[in-house]
Amino acid sequence: MDKAWVWLPRNSLEYEQGATKFVSDSVRSLGNPSVMFCPCIDCRNVCHQSSETTLEHLVIRGMDQKYKRSKCWSKHGDIRDVKIGDGQTSEHEAYE
Repeated sequence: MDKAWVWLPRNSLEYEQGATKFVSDSVRSLGNPSVMFCPCIDCRNVCHQSSETTLEHLVIRGMDQKYKRSKCWSKHGDIRDVKIGDGQTSEHEAYE
């Protein structure tokens, strides 16, 4: 999952495009839920919001700093890499 956009100014076109892609990819990855955890500064992945509201919150308020720095955005469909022995595998492969 591309995370470069979160470090751009929120008033830039690239930030808005990145936030839009993040929300649409998350919705698709999570199976098209009616609501999702909102990672904005105020909701902090505790409140559920519609995808439209989540996008609005990200553009207006910005992403929660802790989640922004997180290596894996698992609440939004990002798959964590798990290190097993000498190799690396995805979280899904580790449990199959």
